[in-house]
Amino acid sequence: MDNQTIYALSTVFGKSGVAVIRISGDKALDVVEKMTELNPRAIQPRYAYFTNLYSADKARLLDKCLLLYFKGPNSFTGEDIVELQIHGSK
Repeated sequence: MDNQTIYALSTVFGKSGVAVIRISGDKALDVVEKMTELNPRAIQPRYAYFTNLYSADKARLLDKCLLLYFKGPNSFTGEDIVELQIHGSK
């Protein structure tokens, strides 16, 4: 295993009202710091946070999202996972 942090769309593209994006790996919490106003050190596992989702440079609001954090090894993959539930469809 190469310990990369991966991003994956977990819902069918264009077929759902909610799109789920999962980020899994050692740097999963980086998305919290780079793309939201939440403090990644204050995020509690298995709690839902309603927050704005920004571009990586925080110059543009992309969406409002529900963010959940699953701390490894108590997650489906055994790694840290950040799940973003955003608006879906096209």
